[in-house]
Amino acid sequence: MTTNIYSTFWGFPTASTDILTFLVIIELFRSFIEYFKAHRFRLHNMMDPAIILVIREMIVSLYKNTHLALPELAGFSLLILSLGMVRTLAIRFSPTRNMTKSEPVRSARAA
Repeated sequence: MTTNIYSTFWGFPTASTDILTFLVIIELFRSFIEYFKAHRFRLHNMMDPAIILVIREMIVSLYKNTHLALPELAGFSLLILSLGMVRTLAIRFSPTRNMTKSEPVRSARAA
C-alpha cells in the first residue's frame, strides 16, 4: 500500500475547511448554551462565530483560488475589522459592566 503525497496534500484544504466549520458550530452551540443559562443573547458572544465564519470563508476562497483580487481581500479585511470593532464596543458598553460601576443603592435609614 503506497501513499501518494499529492492525494495527502489535496486533502489538506478539505480537512482545514471542515475543522473551521466545526469551530463555527462549537461557537454557535456555546452561544446557545449561554442563552439558555442567562435567557438573553450577548452581542460579543455572537460576534465570535461571525468573525470565525468570515475567516473561514477567506481561507476557503484562498484554497479554491490561487490568487485573490485586491477588492476581495479589502472586503474581507474591512468586514473582519468592522466585526472586531462591534465586538469591542459591545464589551466596552455592555449593560452588565455599566451596572457594576453605578452608585450603590442607599437605604432609607442611612439618609
